[in-house]
Amino acid sequence: MNFNPEKGHLAARCIVEVLGKPQKHVEDTLKSVVKSLEKHEGMHLTKSKISPTKQVEGLWSGFIEIEAFFETFESLSLFCFGYMPSSVEILEPEELMLRNSSVSGLLNDLLAGLHNLDMELKNLKVQAGVLQMNSDNLLRNLVLVALHYEDRDLKELAGIVGVKDLTLAPFLTRFEKEGIIFKAAGGKYTVKRKA
Repeated sequence: MNFNPEKGHLAARCIVEVLGKPQKHVEDTLKSVVKSLEKHEGMHLTKSKISPTKQVEGLWSGFIEIEAFFETFESLSLFCFGYMPSSVEILEPEELMLRNSSVSGLLNDLLAGLHNLDMELKNLKVQAGVLQMNSDNLLRNLVLVALHYEDRDLKELAGIVGVKDLTLAPFLTRFEKEGIIFKAAGGKYTVKRKA
């Protein structure tokens, strides 16, 4: 099929990025994405160039610059939702004549994606809250076990519970305020023991 703007075709230049590790996985994924794009329905890949991967903050990053033409505005929209390119530049035609159904479809797909992201974010916040509460309880229990038979200072507690002193100190202050532990003379922490 040849590019024909009169039939509603759109030519575009896009960049698809991949981030991950190890380096070979990112390189293989970039190649896999190109193969997938060659078969993508409603899209005709005319040019692709894979960039060399680079290390960024412990991960590997690479991108593919592509040029393609899309049979319809809808096929371009589906490509965007499927591959989430970081950049899309429509090269041709200069002006787009869109049906309201095309724009409505795009907006509805966009809103559905945003609603899904919002739901995922809310679920992650709830999960993070539960994990935080559980880790606080575990740390509290570790401190109480460490103090069960012997009073200990911050460094000793940090060594026993496996948390750095600077990280543990605010928790100990909180546990003191809650009345769970007490700071005895000499800077050692203690719990009230049964006689």
